[in-house]
Amino acid sequence: MGILDCHGLRLWTAEPNCVVPPILRADVHFDLFLLTPPSEYLVSVSARPDIVDSINTSSHSDNETPLLKHSGISSALSEEEAGYCIRAIRRTLVPRQKRDTPQVQDIFYFRTVTECRVLHIAVFGEGIEESPVNLPFYYPKVLKFEYTKEDSAKISINIKRFSSQYLELISEPPSRTEYIWTRLLKTLIKFAIGSEAGYTKRVQHDLLVEKVQFQDTYSILKDKYANEWIEKWKDENTDPMKFVFEDILIAAFLIELWKLDDSGEFRSKNFVDVGCGNGLLVHILTKEGHVGFGVDIAKRKIWDLFGGETKLVEMVVEPSTASYLQADWIIGNHPDELTFWIPIIAHRSNAKFIILPCCFHDFSGAKYNPSLSPLSLPFPLPEQHHEKIASRYHAYLSHVEVVIKSIGYIPEKETLRIPSTKNVCLVGRSRTDEDLTIINDRIAKILEN
Repeated sequence: MGILDCHGLRLWTAEPNCVVPPILRADVHFDLFLLTPPSEYLVSVSARPDIVDSINTSSHSDNETPLLKHSGISSALSEEEAGYCIRAIRRTLVPRQKRDTPQVQDIFYFRTVTECRVLHIAVFGEGIEESPVNLPFYYPKVLKFEYTKEDSAKISINIKRFSSQYLELISEPPSRTEYIWTRLLKTLIKFAIGSEAGYTKRVQHDLLVEKVQFQDTYSILKDKYANEWIEKWKDENTDPMKFVFEDILIAAFLIELWKLDDSGEFRSKNFVDVGCGNGLLVHILTKEGHVGFGVDIAKRKIWDLFGGETKLVEMVVEPSTASYLQADWIIGNHPDELTFWIPIIAHRSNAKFIILPCCFHDFSGAKYNPSLSPLSLPFPLPEQHHEKIASRYHAYLSHVEVVIKSIGYIPEKETLRIPSTKNVCLVGRSRTDEDLTIINDRIAKILEN
């Protein structure tokens, strides 16, 4: 297939939000890989009106396939050049803002002897006129567009405009239209070159919680809480555009993660947020039906605005003895000096936990450089890590993982979609089969030191 069958275009098809920021995601209705000529394909899908509706089945010559006719190429092709549709996708483009309308789109992949093509077609619902005014603002004001890669390594974009009667309804100036298509073409070339060079994504998201469920829950929580708490943040000395949205995102992740404990169904969880800071995360989780409280060494001004339902306690947490037997989950959201202690507190509480490590503190609370100083524990580590890690942050994450394992938990890692460079969370929800006597002995030795 050449360059159009590379990871770059697959990414373009699967994640249009990488190209068009107003798009949140694409919900795929079907994705068919076809290895037969289109004439046979049409017979095989005759019972699928959702596909057939997108294909022009009008009469065609023996050497011109109906899918090629549908793509707007009118010249007859020889049998050797006849294009085969090898993939058909129907998807809905879901916008980030609820005020914008979704757009259904069909995508066809073609292959000929000399070129590869990917065709995009806007799908209008029953009774909706095929007019540019019925397309959302983020969608190009054209009926069809396609990307073509020729053997000469030439990449081009071809478009089919609406008929002349609709031209006056298109308010985009020519300069904007040119900008849009130039940007799309440059992005496609960038993706293609990166794929040809062997680029692979360094950060993998959505390992523990499905992307769609997370995004839908986040959208609901954002509508409920974002504007209210951005407005009420005036007396805090932190940026509400970061901290409000970050806590909403973490809440959405936790709500969906906790559903996995109960086969995807909602059940109220008991939680304790150790080092809760501004307390907004506790407030959102409480409002969403979970039961718990937050503790922090110092009260924040904003605590008084949450109301009596949100339980926040100003107190010093003594990590050597702290336990919360009523808790299902212990939360450590940037817990600083308590980072290494969260798995121990969870172990004493017979609870699960989540940690978002931030500043680099050891068990004593002292800061240290994890990329220069090896992790020092008063017992042999269950798993030695000798490789050198360039980033201090990732070296610290590695140290926290070792501590988690030594306390008998199986660490799971997720890179959260939050506005922070320190966005990795470590989750302990499964236990190893290591003897509890050994684990308790290790904790005793930590306390002695």
